[in-house]
Amino acid sequence: MRYLESYRYIFGSPKWLTNVVAGALAQFVPIVGPMVFTGYGFDIIEALHRNPGGPYPDFDTNLLSRYLTRGVWPFLVRLLAGFVLTPVFLALYFGGMAAIMATAGDDKSQASGMRPALILALVFVEVFLSLLLSLVIMPLELRAGLAQDFAAAFAPAWVIDFFKRVWPQLILAQLFLAGTAVVLSLAGLAVCCVGVYFAAPLVLLAQFHLWHQLYGLYLERGGTPVPLKPDPYFMPPGSPEVPAGPGSTSIVAAAPPPPPAPETFQAPKEP
Repeated sequence: MRYLESYRYIFGSPKWLTNVVAGALAQFVPIVGPMVFTGYGFDIIEALHRNPGGPYPDFDTNLLSRYLTRGVWPFLVRLLAGFVLTPVFLALYFGGMAAIMATAGDDKSQASGMRPALILALVFVEVFLSLLLSLVIMPLELRAGLAQDFAAAFAPAWVIDFFKRVWPQLILAQLFLAGTAVVLSLAGLAVCCVGVYFAAPLVLLAQFHLWHQLYGLYLERGGTPVPLKPDPYFMPPGSPEVPAGPGSTSIVAAAPPPPPAPETFQAPKEP
């Protein structure tokens, strides 16, 4: 995993500032804005998957409907998964808060001495549950965004296989994103608070690259590729699907058949 590359690649495009500004503006459009930028992010993931080491596509306002269509599936997956898992998270969180409030009403010195430990434990539980929630949802979002299909995300066998093959890197990637998000947010606050709006798209663009790396690592370790739809955005019209290698779902133009050898004129032999 190349963690720092997830930020370096952003500045490899001459239009990197336009891409970041597009992500910053998307934050001000409720629901639709994040879906559009997420759809753009999955175009980045698929482009890097099809052409490793190549440039990533720049944000194009002419493709807003495309981004929205592609971003709606990961959004719905996250919404449904959050709807199912968030009550468990809230129950544990407020249970810890109730325990702290119960001890706060006790004047005994022993109970008072336990309050800092309980608060620290509550913070740890909150961070742990947030990380666990993101770890569970990430493969679902990745599969939905790549397959461009809502139902395709809910493939338990694939999700379990993904965890088995890349779980250490997945945890490290999530921790790296969380740590850099804090640093960039603090740096943004130092710049008259305006920089905070640019910190979020930078972290999201880094997340897209890390997801691309995780998916590539999963395939290298024998994982099952997500079926990609033939997409004119990534290939010339009429180009057939040609796998680039084992486990790859890239679509490339097939090489044209070699031209037939020219016929040579042979003079008839004299009898």
